[in-house]
Amino acid sequence: MEGASGALRRLTTSVRALPPGGVAALVSGFFLQLSLGGLFTFGNLTTYLTSYLHVQRGQDIGYGRTAWVGTCMALAEGLALLPGSVLYQRLGPRPVVTGRCLVTTSSIALTGLAVDGSFGWVLVTYGVLNGLGVGLVYGVPLLVGYRWFPHNKGVVSGVVVGGYGLGGILFTTLQTSFLNPDNVATDSDGFFHDEELLERVPDVFYVQAAVAAGIQLLCLAGMRNPPLGRARIVTSERREAKLELADEMDHDVEKHAERNMSVVSLDGSTRAYTLKEAMRTLAFYQLLLAYMLNCFSVSIINSLWKAFGQVHIKDDHFLELVGSGSSVFNMLGRLGWGVLCDGFGYEPTMVALSGLLCSLMFTLDAAAQVGRGLYLTWIWAIFFSFSGTFSLVVTGTANSFGQKSTGQIYGVIFVFGGLLGPVATSLIDFLLEDYGYSLIFLISGIVTFGSLIATITFRPPPRL
Repeated sequence: MEGASGALRRLTTSVRALPPGGVAALVSGFFLQLSLGGLFTFGNLTTYLTSYLHVQRGQDIGYGRTAWVGTCMALAEGLALLPGSVLYQRLGPRPVVTGRCLVTTSSIALTGLAVDGSFGWVLVTYGVLNGLGVGLVYGVPLLVGYRWFPHNKGVVSGVVVGGYGLGGILFTTLQTSFLNPDNVATDSDGFFHDEELLERVPDVFYVQAAVAAGIQLLCLAGMRNPPLGRARIVTSERREAKLELADEMDHDVEKHAERNMSVVSLDGSTRAYTLKEAMRTLAFYQLLLAYMLNCFSVSIINSLWKAFGQVHIKDDHFLELVGSGSSVFNMLGRLGWGVLCDGFGYEPTMVALSGLLCSLMFTLDAAAQVGRGLYLTWIWAIFFSFSGTFSLVVTGTANSFGQKSTGQIYGVIFVFGGLLGPVATSLIDFLLEDYGYSLIFLISGIVTFGSLIATITFRPPPRL
């Protein structure tokens, strides 16, 4: 009973110490990222988009070619991440978020017109412009959350970017329910030929843009930095909590607190690395390499999970379940791996993640041949594993170099980490038709093994 009572007192004290403004910022950040989750629905959307372009518009385009839309989106997002961080430092969160909302929702809506033109315009609207808008604001909720909760960066990363992953549920369900309510299957060529389904494809972009805009408007109110002096208030609250619960804190909790304070001191005044200083350390390039090589598999699976599934499963609503469940595991992975990172540190957590992702990519083709149940399990496990890359690397960056320049340092990692995206898409474009999915997944597993090696050899930089 005493143990339960002590746990309840600790929980009550922790909840009491939470700042309402910080909670509002986290909730707003979660839903803002939720509205950005269209990137992780492109694997679902591409089956309808490619069928529309190939069948309805008569263009010689397959899944390998339309994979470039997702790649352009990711590259543009990476290019805009660093400018978005700089704009946040100068203008604050709300102007940046407002500008981004206008860019992204407009670009999605314009894609409804672009699909009746050329594929190049689809690349520009849904790929480049949409990605730029996402990149401008992607890091803002994280940086706001870090200011409110400087000692819980892993949890902040997991909660905020978890919304980004969970957005796939909303938009995957919206896309399939709107476009294919009758569960029409693809033909033997892998494309949809149903006339009513194809006629609805342009309209789905207008619906998606409207839903995203509504969510983003609701998030603006909570996106604000803590008032000046908030760090001192946090310090005082933490000291009071420690005095009240000191006799109940065991050795593991003390180690956990010590690990989380290794870079950011209680008053937030520690000397942080600048971007130039970070780029002179080996740790920066190990973080970059781990991120880059894992993102290779992200590019592969985001583009192909449904097109690959359609080879073995002629049930679009079941594949919608796979996609929606993937979004749940995408969210759970970002949060779960972030919590593990706070508890065990970056290196052991990332080793576990990369090892799991590597083994899953090696065996995906064999799992799908066994049956739909194993295919579903493997896809969900892949999304759970790779999603942690984003919360782990940003947390590893903050813990290694300090939170002041985290946005800029992670922005550089994000940009260069996306450079393997075009390589992955080129493999899909050139190899898929002649060699099938098996070779692509094998190459992806080999590349991910490199991330495992980079993480095993990781050592944090010295403190300044």
